[in-house]
Amino acid sequence: MKKYLRFLVVWAVNSCIILLANNCYRSNFVLGNAVMTPIMAVILTGFLLTIFLRFAKSFSKKFSGNRYKMFGYYFMANAVGIWILARLSAITGFGISAFYWAFYLGLGTSLGQWVTRQVFKKFKLN
Repeated sequence: MKKYLRFLVVWAVNSCIILLANNCYRSNFVLGNAVMTPIMAVILTGFLLTIFLRFAKSFSKKFSGNRYKMFGYYFMANAVGIWILARLSAITGFGISAFYWAFYLGLGTSLGQWVTRQVFKKFKLN
């Protein structure tokens, strides 16, 4: 049950950060397309990013000793995942104006996931 709760919370955090980035930087992040509303694009992009990070987690074992390397790994995984989702904008409804915005949003989502992880540790919901 805790795994599902954690997945849903990380999904919600990712979706909220993507929506916040779109609201703050409208000229650099695009949500929605001809067949998908912006809210559907946020939900789908947040979900696919969370799935991508669950997949990337299986490759993070060699960084488990050093928290800075682990954060760097997840930062790069987030940035690559966001860039891939933006490249698939016809499917996801999410787009970015330049590749470096994927790194900025990757940093934001990494920080959001780190805060979520700390809250789960504090309340012993791991």
